[in-house]
Amino acid sequence: MERLWPAFEQIDTSSGALGGAVNWTLGELSPVIAGAPADAKTRDRWLDRPWQAIQDDGVSYLWLVEEQWGNLTRKTA
Repeated sequence: MERLWPAFEQIDTSSGALGGAVNWTLGELSPVIAGAPADAKTRDRWLDRPWQAIQDDGVSYLWLVEEQWGNLTRKTA
């Protein structure tokens, strides 16, 4: 996730195809991340980098992750 914006920053994505592919991929990965068994400390550590990626995202490629943030941060063990 943290490499999306830097990788696409100089690419013309006006057709929407790239954004669609990113959204599909993140939609598939979000339930996997949410369901991964981890204690609270480990999950918090895992999610530090995606949260920073959301903050750094120049064109909201990660809007779906941000929208699903509550599901990703739920505590499972």
